[in-house]
Amino acid sequence: MWLFAKSSAAFRPLVIWSSFGAIAFWGHSTHWTFALRSHAESHQFSQVKHSKKETHLVTLASTKREGVIQWGSLEELKKSGIVVGQASETTVEETVSALSSVSYNGQRLAQLSSRTPGHVWQVYVRPGQQIKRGDVLALVDSQIVGEAKSDWMQKRFAAIHSKRTYERLKRVAQGALPEQRVLTAESELRKADLDCYMAQQRLINLGLIVPNIEDRDLTLDEVSERIRYLGIPDHIIDSLGSRPSTANLISIVSPFDGTIVEQRGVVGEVVNSEQVMFVVADTKTMWLNLSIRREDAPRIALGQKVSFNAIGMKQPITTHIAWIKTGIDPETRTVQAGCEVENLASATEVGDSTNQLLRANQFGNARVVVAEYHQATTVPEAALQKMPDLREIVFVKIGEPAIFEPRVVKSGVRNNGMVQILEGVNAGEEIVVKGSFILKSEMMKASLVGG
Repeated sequence: MWLFAKSSAAFRPLVIWSSFGAIAFWGHSTHWTFALRSHAESHQFSQVKHSKKETHLVTLASTKREGVIQWGSLEELKKSGIVVGQASETTVEETVSALSSVSYNGQRLAQLSSRTPGHVWQVYVRPGQQIKRGDVLALVDSQIVGEAKSDWMQKRFAAIHSKRTYERLKRVAQGALPEQRVLTAESELRKADLDCYMAQQRLINLGLIVPNIEDRDLTLDEVSERIRYLGIPDHIIDSLGSRPSTANLISIVSPFDGTIVEQRGVVGEVVNSEQVMFVVADTKTMWLNLSIRREDAPRIALGQKVSFNAIGMKQPITTHIAWIKTGIDPETRTVQAGCEVENLASATEVGDSTNQLLRANQFGNARVVVAEYHQATTVPEAALQKMPDLREIVFVKIGEPAIFEPRVVKSGVRNNGMVQILEGVNAGEEIVVKGSFILKSEMMKASLVGG
């Protein structure tokens, strides 16, 4: 007896380790898979019952299904942190994410410079200032402008003189003067008109609208005074104080309503036609530039809805794809797409046009809606639990007061914390929407004990 007891004691560790090995082999061969109920399968189940003091595993001999979990009461369920809700039916949007940046509307952005070399006489605006179409931004003193005005005056008076001469000769030419003299006067008139036209075009190219001076009673000084401040509004002339005698001034004018984005010219600075003095932008609309990953690019199309959000924005801005570039950006290796966005002032600063919702060079994230699924069944993302075999389950309430079964589901689109359910759960069914990991843990323990 002693020998048997001694040999049994020596043999006991071997038996224990062999048991653990058998369990490990079974778990590996079954991939640690538990009996879960799908939407179209029959099942066997065990039941976990909770009391106030402890959790008991109870085998229900009256059923043939496994995996069902019963909580003791609704009060205990509430204390555990588990929340029951319903699978909902809604429209699901499948989106593609893209890094985005804001820029000025390229069709409403002007880089203004002096039309001719000179030096800055006066500046009337500053960066950030709101301006209207036709507002004078600065005056430039240019010798070329003075020469162009002087040339036009000379050519214009020459044309008037030629016209008077021709009309006088034509009246007295009948039998009194040779016909050749009249023809010569007519030729000189045509040449003078052509020279005047060319001088006028030179002024027009400088942005100056030439007045129609046909009144023969105007003197040279009166005509000179009329074109000296050509293109300069009266209120600007009055602001100059003592009226300067120079006729070299030319104004830089805003082509549309907008905002001074940049101002680079200062009084006295020498400028030329290639030097940008002002950048004016109409900030009522902005451009949203999207960098689309190449793998997502085939799903992007014109007209698709875009939602843009950035730090500091209270709510996303919605717009649509307006253009898609055909090439790949050489630096980011992405496909560029763009939208035009209405740039509304924030609701807290209504009437303050300087406080725009979007600003140039602002970065954020955009979501492009590439597909929509109507009447789709959705559940909160927290309702899904992933099993060791990578299957996803949702706990569905199948009885009172708190009986749940794990249901294998097939998920679809995930968006804004919600998941589309393609198979396994129907809209309206009661499910665990919060704390489902607690039921998963109990189910895992029950399966191990039952094994």
